[in-house]
Formats: sequence, structure tokens, C-alpha cells
Amino acid sequence: RITGINVYDILQEKFDSELLKGALSMDGTLGTFLGTRSNNSVFCAMHRMSNGGEYSQPAGGMGAVSEAIAAAARAAGAEIRTSSPVRRMLMDFDRVSGVELEGGEQIMADTIVSATDPKTTFHKLLGARNLEAGFAYRVRNIRSNGNVAKLHLALSGAPEFSGLDPALAGERLLIAPSLQYVEHAFNHAKYGEYSERPVMEITTACMTIRWRRPASTCCRPMCNGLRET
Repeated sequence: RITGINVYDILQEKFDSELLKGALSMDGTLGTFLGTRSNNSVFCAMHRMSNGGEYSQPAGGMGAVSEAIAAAARAAGAEIRTSSPVRRMLMDFDRVSGVELEGGEQIMADTIVSATDPKTTFHKLLGARNLEAGFAYRVRNIRSNGNVAKLHLALSGAPEFSGLDPALAGERLLIAPSLQYVEHAFNHAKYGEYSERPVMEITTACMTIRWRRPASTCCRPMCNGLRET
């Protein structure tokens, strides 16, 4: 019963503090196209708290994950090209036989693996004309609306926040003061607009993990309630 209802009703029933309710409701909506009153938002909150509410970051930052994957691929004999966007997939009768890059170069292979989303893979790169009509229709109707924007900033020093103990600057900072605030931010996204007062999550990664760039401090704000196009 609980997993199918909205986080707004549960928090209103169980808690009094608006600040606490706002913070908890953010975890039920962050990264989803949902508001606090949307069905299943409780499930999202429970999923995010399934590990005890803890958050983990890789040593060296998220870039270290990509670097590790790239190193493993190269060690296995892979060649990695950057700044080489694919224009389209090449067909040989009823199978994909290779790709054509934006520059016109064609690369043939027995197996093609696409890491892009289904709409880009099947409709843009492969082309709906090469798909069975029912499958093309299902892909086109996949719900993939986004409402999150992420911004990484390299700063010359540790940020200072009014009224916040500097010792807490490395913690997860939220701008979600109430349930109504979070819901209002989503309302703008719902109608294809940017929220004037977005929900925000701010983390100062250099204060919590060891980076390879000791000369700068990185601040990563994430905004929920923005419309991604």
C-alpha cells in the first residue's frame, strides 16, 4: 500500500517539521519526473534510503570511474576515440554491420554496442524505417522526460555559506525548505518551464574525498525542478 502512494501524504502524517519534511521529500523526487504528490514517490524515497540513507562517492571523483573503465578497456585491446560522434548505423540487409562517423569514416564490425538511450539508438542512429512498426512505436513512447540539471564548479577555495558552520560545508546541503516548495518547483517542470526557485543539492566534493587537483575546490550543485530538453 505504501509504495504506491505519494511522499507528501506520508510525511504530513508522520512529521511536524517543515524543514525535515522538505528534505525527506527531496529524496522521493530527486532524479525523477515526480512531485511530492505524485504516485510512487514514496517508493523512490524508500529505494534511496535502502542503504541506510548513506551516500558514497568514488575516491578521485566520478571521473575516476570513467578513467578506470577506459584503462580496463585499453588493457583488453580496445581503441577509444573521443570527439568522434556517430552519424548513423550501417545496415547489411537485416542486420547492423557498422557505423558511419560525422566525418564520413565508416567502421565495420561484427557486433555493434550502443550506450546511448533507446530513442537515440533506434530512431536517430538506426532509423525507424529499419524497425518493425510496433517496436518503433513502443520506443517512441518511452517516458524519458528529465527535470534535473547538474553543474560542476572549480573554485579557488572552500565556499562559505551564511549561518553555516564551516565544519559542515562538506556535508550534503539541501535547499528544500518545505513540501510545498518542492512541489512548486516540480510544477514548473511539469509545464515545460524552468523553476524560479529550484530544489538544490550542493556537495563540496573536495572536502569529503581526495581529489587529484589539490589546488582547487569543486562545488557541485544539482537542481531539481528544472526542465531538461
